Amino acid sequence: MSSLPSHMELQMPALSPTMTTGNISTYKVKVGDKLSPGDLICDIESDKATIGWESQEDGYVAAILVPEGSEGVPVGKPVLVVVDSADDVPAFANYTPSSSGEAPPAATPAAPPAAPAAPAAPAANYPSHMELQMPALSPTMTVGNISTMKVKVGDKIAPGDLICEIETDKATIGWESQEEGYVAAILVKDGQTDVPVGSPCLVVVDDESDIPAFANYAPPAAG
Repeated sequence: MSSLPSHMELQMPALSPTMTTGNISTYKVKVGDKLSPGDLICDIESDKATIGWESQEDGYVAAILVPEGSEGVPVGKPVLVVVDSADDVPAFANYTPSSSGEAPPAATPAAPPAAPAAPAAPAANYPSHMELQMPALSPTMTVGNISTMKVKVGDKIAPGDLICEIETDKATIGWESQEEGYVAAILVKDGQTDVPVGSPCLVVVDDESDIPAFANYAPPAAG
């Protein structure tokens, strides 16, 4: 049955480090459309925010495997099929994905197992806080480059706010917050390259008055 033309399945991405499922809100593409890196595929709702999923691939949409409005779609589940040539699109009219949902989301990158939210630093008397880690913005992403930070220490952030722009090898994609709070520390720099998925990037606190306590914060896995 491998008589299908060369193609690629795009899978539900983990748009935040803790995301395990997403809801397909609105498709921005249809079968036959040409895709380029940075094009918006669809809006995905998590429990905290609606975030645009941008393509990192070049090609044509040959099949959409998950209908608009679908809820609880697991990270790693095939969502659409992309082919290199528009001529190949008709061959996928009755396409069935390779993993029909029972398979585990094998394509999600293995994030470093460390990265707990609570600091294991010697003086572990920091106020309550959360580390936001480099997200996997595509199923195959393992590292990203920090292009431009859009927040600074002291800023209030809410779900949907742009934290920074992240460059992968194929596209520059906005990383949107799924948390509410205040930026207490930024652990990466503009222009920093090859930041592994799962690496702490910034610290968020609930209370603005807690920010000064993080002036010299070092993440637990300070390598």
